Amino acid sequence: MLAVRTGPTVFSQLWSGEPDLAQLKEAVYRLTQLKHSHDTVLVCCALGLSRSATIAAAWLMSEGGFQTAQQAIAHIRTQRP
Repeated sequence: MLAVRTGPTVFSQLWSGEPDLAQLKEAVYRLTQLKHSHDTVLVCCALGLSRSATIAAAWLMSEGGFQTAQQAIAHIRTQRP
Protein backbone atom coordinates (compact mmCIF):
# COMPACT_ATOMS: atom_id res chain seq x y z
CA MET A 1 0.00 0.00 0.00
CA LEU A 2 1.25 3.49 -0.84
CA ALA A 3 -0.18 6.38 1.11
CA VAL A 4 0.00 10.07 0.33
CA ARG A 5 -1.62 12.85 2.37
CA THR A 6 -1.96 16.55 1.84
CA GLY A 7 -0.24 19.22 3.88
CA PRO A 8 3.38 18.25 4.33
CA THR A 9 3.68 15.76 1.49
CA VAL A 10 4.30 12.28 2.84
CA PHE A 11 5.07 9.20 0.77
CA SER A 12 4.72 6.02 2.79
CA GLN A 13 4.91 2.41 1.71
CA LEU A 14 3.65 -0.68 3.47
CA TRP A 15 5.08 -3.82 1.89
CA SER A 16 5.93 -7.06 3.56
CA GLY A 17 9.64 -7.77 3.23
CA GLU A 18 11.94 -6.11 0.75
CA PRO A 19 10.36 -4.33 -2.21
CA ASP A 20 10.71 -6.14 -5.52
CA LEU A 21 11.70 -4.46 -8.79
CA ALA A 22 8.09 -3.66 -9.77
CA GLN A 23 7.47 -2.02 -6.38
CA LEU A 24 10.69 0.00 -6.66
CA LYS A 25 9.67 1.20 -10.12
CA GLU A 26 6.20 2.13 -8.84
CA ALA A 27 7.72 4.03 -5.91
CA VAL A 28 10.16 5.92 -8.15
CA TYR A 29 7.29 6.82 -10.49
CA ARG A 30 5.09 8.04 -7.62
CA LEU A 31 7.92 10.03 -6.04
CA THR A 32 8.70 11.67 -9.37
CA GLN A 33 5.06 12.69 -9.75
CA LEU A 34 4.96 14.06 -6.20
CA LYS A 35 8.21 15.95 -6.66
CA HIS A 36 6.76 17.74 -9.71
CA SER A 37 3.80 19.01 -7.71
CA HIS A 38 5.42 19.57 -4.27
CA ASP A 39 8.61 21.24 -3.16
CA THR A 40 9.45 18.65 -0.51
CA VAL A 41 8.41 15.01 -0.18
CA LEU A 42 9.00 13.02 3.00
CA VAL A 43 9.62 9.32 2.33
CA CYS A 44 8.96 7.02 5.27
CA CYS A 45 8.70 3.31 5.92
CA ALA A 46 5.43 2.56 7.67
CA LEU A 47 7.07 -0.23 9.68
CA GLY A 48 10.46 1.38 10.33
CA LEU A 49 12.45 -1.22 8.37
CA SER A 50 14.70 1.21 6.40
CA ARG A 51 12.81 0.66 3.18
CA SER A 52 12.51 4.43 2.86
CA ALA A 53 16.28 4.64 2.34
CA THR A 54 16.02 1.95 -0.34
CA ILE A 55 13.28 3.90 -2.11
CA ALA A 56 15.19 7.18 -1.79
CA ALA A 57 18.34 5.55 -3.22
CA ALA A 58 16.36 4.09 -6.13
CA TRP A 59 14.87 7.53 -6.85
CA LEU A 60 18.30 9.19 -6.69
CA MET A 61 19.65 6.65 -9.16
CA SER A 62 16.70 7.09 -11.51
CA GLU A 63 16.13 10.84 -11.28
CA GLY A 64 19.05 12.32 -9.37
CA GLY A 65 21.96 11.41 -11.59
CA PHE A 66 23.67 8.93 -9.28
CA GLN A 67 25.21 6.02 -11.16
CA THR A 68 25.47 3.45 -8.37
CA ALA A 69 23.61 2.47 -5.23
CA GLN A 70 26.78 3.18 -3.26
CA GLN A 71 26.86 6.79 -4.52
CA ALA A 72 23.17 7.28 -3.74
CA ILE A 73 23.53 5.80 -0.24
CA ALA A 74 26.61 7.92 0.46
CA HIS A 75 24.63 11.01 -0.54
CA ILE A 76 21.71 9.99 1.70
CA ARG A 77 24.13 9.58 4.62
CA THR A 78 25.48 13.09 4.11
CA GLN A 79 21.94 14.45 4.27
CA ARG A 80 20.75 12.27 7.12
CA PRO A 81 23.76 10.98 9.11
